[in-house]
Amino acid sequence: MAQYCIGATGNGTGGVAGGGGTGLSPSEVASGAGATHDGGIPVIRVTTNMVTSLEIALTKDIEGNQPAVFPEGSTVWFKAKQLLTDTTPFILKQCTITDASQGLITLDLTKKETKNCGTWVGGFMVKDSEGNLIQEYFCYYQVDLGLDGLVNSTSSNGLSIGMIRMALLDYSRDANVLLNDLEFSDVMITNAIRRPVDDWNATPPDLGRYTACTFPWIEPWLRCTCAYLLEMAAVKYTRNTLPHNAGGLTMDPNNKGVQYLQIAQMLRQEWKNWVCAKKTELNMMSMWGGTANVAFDGTWRYRGLY
Repeated sequence: MAQYCIGATGNGTGGVAGGGGTGLSPSEVASGAGATHDGGIPVIRVTTNMVTSLEIALTKDIEGNQPAVFPEGSTVWFKAKQLLTDTTPFILKQCTITDASQGLITLDLTKKETKNCGTWVGGFMVKDSEGNLIQEYFCYYQVDLGLDGLVNSTSSNGLSIGMIRMALLDYSRDANVLLNDLEFSDVMITNAIRRPVDDWNATPPDLGRYTACTFPWIEPWLRCTCAYLLEMAAVKYTRNTLPHNAGGLTMDPNNKGVQYLQIAQMLRQEWKNWVCAKKTELNMMSMWGGTANVAFDGTWRYRGLY
């Protein structure tokens, strides 16, 4: 059973999550594959057509030290959407409260909830006995395309966290000798996956709006996602650069923000060029068509570039 620890997000605080750990309690964050420890928004990861149960520990703080306490008669619901503004959620189901005094719940997912791959926004809503929302725990819901996945007309192949890690060679500690750790957390990657799609939707002309569950062009999407991640890393390294001298040797392992930013800018320019070319193509294709008019005996009259 996958295990997660999620901190409250309703009052401006962040959340933490872990996957693959054992013996999870609210006072300790699970560790292992898929763990996210950098605060902010946790990521729940599944694969298409997976049937699984997730053990969730909801806490008042981002460190996972203060368990949430559910008032008598409370219910906990899990909701996931493509966009926060969607009126109809992809998933809306009640969770099982296993320990109200410790904030422990169980979320059971069937093939219905894991059938479409993509990056969804979601969260756990705690409601009182009268159905009023009293707390919310925000998260990302990541469904990766698996070997048993079926893609339909309402879903794309999607980008997975593994695909991004491989593109950036951030798939293991051995690939990051100086860091001895993964450079990008799951939540950073998930956030970056959604941003190129938002950029596409915001770039005129409006020739079709997409979400991180329906965007069809994988390669440019992947490269722009990498650009956003490298931009974030550049900010982090620039903020933390501090040259120091030890035994006559000057060192600053964080002095690489400029190099990261240069690669990010190159990838971002590639993305902008592609968006311009693709939207030009779609705009030109939309100029072709035809109409029929009874004044011409119902004969089709074609319009286009003449």
